[in-house]
Amino acid sequence: MTTPINCLSILVIPLLATSLFYQVSNAMIEVKADFALLDSVCQKSEDYDFCMSSFRGDPRTRAADRNGLVLISIAINIDLVEATIDRFPDILKSLTDPLDKKRIQNFLTDFNHANVKLRGAYTASSARSY
Repeated sequence: MTTPINCLSILVIPLLATSLFYQVSNAMIEVKADFALLDSVCQKSEDYDFCMSSFRGDPRTRAADRNGLVLISIAINIDLVEATIDRFPDILKSLTDPLDKKRIQNFLTDFNHANVKLRGAYTASSARSY
């Protein structure tokens, strides 16, 4: 004799399996599309491997479209410039030669200018004001 639970399981189990496989296949298609976009962008760069490793190392890349990749690229550079700026005080403390200190100060000025420009680029790109 067929019980309501048996009937329910006959209907629900195939639906669950179909749903599961649909979501997995959809995710695989999305990843392939993301890889295709990333690959097409990095193919145009001077250093494909560096481009790919930079974007793949950033968790925001997976959900990004082309405009998102622009913002991620700028953000990665801002992070690098700021990390470098943060190291300058320790470098300056370790130096004794006045000429070396002056050179590092000049580098610091250049990096601060670069940071301002990158932040401006990020703001403009966020507004899609190219």
